[in-house]
Amino acid sequence: MGTNLKDLVIFKILKTDKLIITKKVFDELRESDFFDKFLEFLSDGNVEVKDSDRICASGDFGDGELSSIFLAEKTGDSLLMDDRPAGRLAEERGIIVMDIPTFLSLCKERGVSREELKQIIDDLKEKDYYGFSKETREKLLE
Repeated sequence: MGTNLKDLVIFKILKTDKLIITKKVFDELRESDFFDKFLEFLSDGNVEVKDSDRICASGDFGDGELSSIFLAEKTGDSLLMDDRPAGRLAEERGIIVMDIPTFLSLCKERGVSREELKQIIDDLKEKDYYGFSKETREKLLE
C-alpha cells in the first residue's frame, strides 16, 4: 500500500490518530474520484465510519452535513466542515467548527512549510475545484 494515512497533514496538525465520518458522508464519498484510495485508508483503521441519524429533515442541508452535525453534537467532537450555512447551524448547536482556511492557518501556525501549504491549495483547486480569495491565499502563503 502507498501512503499511511497517519502521515497526512490532517492527523499531524489535529494531533489525532483517527478521523470519524458518518455513513452518510461515506455514501457521498462513493461518488468521488478518490474513493478507491480512501478505501485503502479505511483498512488502516485510521478512519471510522459511524451510523448517525440526521438532526432533522431539512431541504437546506445534505444528509452528510446533517448527520455530521448530529454526531458531533452527540459525541462532543469538533467538525472540519467547509459548508458555511451548515457550519453556522453546527455552531448554533454548540459545536466547534473549523473550515478549510482556518485549518490551513492552523497548519501554518504549527509549522507546515509554505511549499506544503501551496501544494495543498493547488490540489484543492485542481482536484476539488476549491478556490481561495487572493487575500486568503496570500495570507496563507506569506
